[in-house]
Amino acid sequence: MKTTKRIMSIILALAITLTLSIQVQTANAAEKLSYTFNKLDRSFSIDEGSMSNYYNYPVFEGDTAGIKKINAALVKEAENHVAKSGYTEAELKEFIVADYKNNGSKANYFNAANTKVMLNNGKTVSIMVTTEWYAGGVANGDFFGLTFNVNTGKKLKVADVLPAKYNPGTAKGSKALRNAIYKKLAKKYKDDPETAQNFLNNYKTKKVLKKMDFYVTKKGKVVVCFRTYDIGYGAMGCLSVTLPGK
Repeated sequence: MKTTKRIMSIILALAITLTLSIQVQTANAAEKLSYTFNKLDRSFSIDEGSMSNYYNYPVFEGDTAGIKKINAALVKEAENHVAKSGYTEAELKEFIVADYKNNGSKANYFNAANTKVMLNNGKTVSIMVTTEWYAGGVANGDFFGLTFNVNTGKKLKVADVLPAKYNPGTAKGSKALRNAIYKKLAKKYKDDPETAQNFLNNYKTKKVLKKMDFYVTKKGKVVVCFRTYDIGYGAMGCLSVTLPGK
């Protein structure tokens, strides 16, 4: 009898362990959203050159209202990007032909955007967008972020992901945030001290601080991005600093 009870206890313990293991595996599997990449492409080529005009973006799987809203927002971002190449297709073709005649070689222009999913934990998704633009003259490149609440599909602002002490919506928080970013810029770009000062000059109000570009890393760090020419000279490109997240 004792042997039978002992065997039943072992079987019960194994069953509980297996159940817990399955639950943990299921929970871990649900942490990340599955996604594929789609490419909105408005590129063209002619004998004298070409224009690469596209936006490569993730499409998240799922039929919840939040996921549908996120996917719709990403499609809109893609459409806005390819529409803002700077010129109409007819104008670009004229420039390409003119470049070809002046330089004797094909002119290859581009307005390209590629994305990388940085944070994907089932609650929040954060995407880094890297852009490159050239249509004669000086080429430009930037990176910025798009971060969403998975449940609601709402696009988050920097105040939503920073600790309360850095809340740009309060006087104390905005002051602390400005000081933190200033110190990090001064240290990271110490060879160009005017960069940190330009930040103080250009980001004086709570309203401006709230609109800062950012993305969230896999480890929950908040990377604040400054577009080219925003606080540094053009050759410096897109600048950034990293802050702790919530």
